Order: sequence, then C-alpha cells, then structure tokens
Amino acid sequence: MPQRFANAARATLAAGIGGSDTTLALEAGTGALFPPAGMSINGDNDWWLLTLQDQAGIEIVKVTDHAAGADTLTVERGQQGTPARAFAAGTVAGLRITAADAKAWAGTAERLTEPSGATVSYDPATGNVSQVTRIVNGAPMTTSYIYAGGSLSQTQTVYQGALRTVSYSYDAAGRNTGYTATEETL
Repeated sequence: MPQRFANAARATLAAGIGGSDTTLALEAGTGALFPPAGMSINGDNDWWLLTLQDQAGIEIVKVTDHAAGADTLTVERGQQGTPARAFAAGTVAGLRITAADAKAWAGTAERLTEPSGATVSYDPATGNVSQVTRIVNGAPMTTSYIYAGGSLSQTQTVYQGALRTVSYSYDAAGRNTGYTATEETL
C-alpha cells in the first residue's frame, strides 16, 4: 500500500474525539492541505500518517480514507506504539515524517555513508540519528545526539581536541525554549 506525503500539511481538530473514534473532523477548509487517501493504486489503497499532538503527548493515526479537499478523515488509531486516546477540539493535526518512516527509508541499516562522505549512525530502537562524523578542514568532526522523552536533549561534538556540549530545554508542549553550550579542551 503506497504511503502519501504533503509538505507542511497542518490543521486542528474541529471537534474533540474519544479514544475509540475512527472519524476525525478538521477545521473547515483545512482538509485541502492534505492528500487524498483510500484510492486504489495498482490494487492497493493509498494512505498517510497523521500525528495528533497536545500538551499531554502524541498519537499517530493512519488515514485510510480522505476525499480530496474534504475536512473529514477516516483513521486507524494508535499506530507505531502510540496510545489511542481522547483529544480536544483545537488539537494540532499534522502530516509528519515519523521515526518509523525514517527507519524504513534507511532499511535495516544502522549506519549509512552519505554522498558527502559523512557517516550517519542510527539508534535501531528509535530510528533517531545517534552520531554523525564528517571531515572538516581535513579533520574528523563527530557529533553525538542524546535524546530524552523523545526530544533531543544534548549534542556533543568532538573536533580538533575540543568537546562542545549543547544542552536543549523544552516547554510542556515540546517546543524548544533554549539551549546552553559549553566547550572544553580534551
């Protein structure tokens, strides 16, 4: 079944939903931002993933039916290990690339070398980038990525005998609110 995508498709729920509801209503006129779903392509129906997000967290749902331009979606709840739960009217609904999408594109590889020569390592459990090594001015520069609660919490970069650590902070909605940086000689 082909997965569909759209650039920056984002809306809000027009009405609240319970944990078992399979029909979602988007704010009037915003359904046109999202691709259609449920059309047969070579005998398989297309679909896409929608992430619902409020201050308590996220749920990923699979959109299995959406007529072009319509503000109503038919969904399968609780995808990719996220719990199906209630969301209020006004909840953000966005078509986003998920960690599972990235992992699928990378195949089962836990390490890839990009055309630029950079080596990218992935955490096999989450699909998150765990380390990137690239050559800068003839010397290797390695950045490690550390996650907490699904968000990037810290990066550590080693380059030409120095360690630079950047720690990130977030508000309750998961938005980045700032960072602190330190540097030390190794």
